[in-house]
Amino acid sequence: VRSEVVSSSQTSYQITGLERNTKYFVRVSAWNDIGYSDAVSTTPSSLATAVMPLHLPMSVAMSTSSKDIADRLDLEWSLPAFDVNGFSTSLDSCGGSTTGHTPEAALSYLVRWDVHPSLASSTTYEVPMIVGDGIPMHCCTDSKC
Repeated sequence: VRSEVVSSSQTSYQITGLERNTKYFVRVSAWNDIGYSDAVSTTPSSLATAVMPLHLPMSVAMSTSSKDIADRLDLEWSLPAFDVNGFSTSLDSCGGSTTGHTPEAALSYLVRWDVHPSLASSTTYEVPMIVGDGIPMHCCTDSKC
């Protein structure tokens, strides 16, 4: 049994350090100088941890080549600050406040392009998120990948 105390102005909390693919039961109670309230179970009453689908790239921008090369377009994107569940996507290695967790990082991004908006005959390129000799590259939310 583990418990955490959070600020009275805080109405959400991310439990960290859990085992993957393990079912957990959680209850929440309030506290003041008189003591703790009865605990209220969550809805659903239990949930198993799981690897979450990756977040969507944000601020995807396209521009003509920065090197003025006529047959090229430049692309850039960034990570969102929060995932679809409202949890921080910030990596502890990015500095700032420590979130206490390391979200699943993208191993690559798939870029597709075509002359038609349907992308029916698109060309694809997988952009690997590695540097040097296969070292994973991690993007921080406040910088472009």
